[in-house]
Formats: sequence, C-alpha cells, structure tokens
Amino acid sequence: MNSIMIYIRNRLWLKVMFAILPILIGVMGIIIFNNIYSQGRLINDQSRQSSVRLATSIEGGMFESLAAGNNDEVRSQFKHLGEKVTGLEVNIFDFEGKIAFSTHKDRINNPLNKFLSSEYAKNTAESMLKSGVTPDQSFEEIIDEKSYLTILRPIKNETRCYHCHGRSRKVLGGVQVRTSTETATLSAIKL
Repeated sequence: MNSIMIYIRNRLWLKVMFAILPILIGVMGIIIFNNIYSQGRLINDQSRQSSVRLATSIEGGMFESLAAGNNDEVRSQFKHLGEKVTGLEVNIFDFEGKIAFSTHKDRINNPLNKFLSSEYAKNTAESMLKSGVTPDQSFEEIIDEKSYLTILRPIKNETRCYHCHGRSRKVLGGVQVRTSTETATLSAIKL
C-alpha cells in the first residue's frame, strides 16, 4: 500500500487525475439527472397535449348530439370509447361537479371530486367551474400503483346551448380526461 502511494506521489498526471475525478463524477451525475428529469417532463408534456386534443375531439362530437337532445347517442359514444381505449377515463360533469357522462359507468351521478386523488386537483376543478378558466397545468396521479395524467377543461355556455340551459350561467360544467402514462414511461425506460 505504501509503495502505491509513493508511486502516485511521484507521478504528476496521477495527482491531477485524482484531483479532477470528483469533479468529473459530479458533472456526469448532473448530466444524467438532467436527462432523466427532461425525459419525464417530455412524457408529461406529450401526454398532456394528447389529452387536450382528445378532450377537444370529444367535446366536438358530443355537442352535436347534445344540441339535438340525443343523450343516448352520447352515452353510446362514451361506452364505445371506454371499451376501445384502455387506460383512458373521460368524465363530463355539470356545473355542480356531478358526473353526467363517463367512460366508466359506475362514475355517473357521482361527484367528480370523489375520483380526483389530490386536494389541489379538487380545488382546481371547483375554481374552474366558478371562473370558466381552463387550468394551465395537468395533474399526475398514482392509482393502484399506476401513473396517470389528468387534465380538466371547462364547458362554457355558448349560444348554441342557450335553448336548453339559458343564458344565466357562464360555465355549464367540464371535461376530465385521465390517461395512463405507463406505456410511455415503460417505452422511455427501454430506450
């Protein structure tokens, strides 16, 4: 052991390497941490964008049926969507937060807050129903040890809705879209 120390002391390049090694390890650790963090944010952002597009599509398809008073068609669309797309939950709720349409039949006529996992998400939903302002963030949830991303969007009272709902309310309700992020996370891990 003593001869190794003498060997190292007599070699300048080894002294420099041992001095630089902790800095190099620290920089590599920061780079690895930053890549993992960025990858997580990218998955979250892509899931959120997909959920927003899906919510917009659902609203567009649903409004025509609702405007015609065809609630059975909307129920059929939600049933079909729930059967065909795994890892997806969509809830349409009224201005009181009561779920009217859902891809999960057991959710109907229950309060949305019963199915939101955080107090922050519950408060955001209540605030959205009062103000009509679309929340600018999504909510990461862990349900049964699986990760999900939830977005909330208001359904505003528009002129085409007045014949059924009148003009007095600014917000008629909202849309909640919860999508599983498990597949995306597992794909990223495999890379």
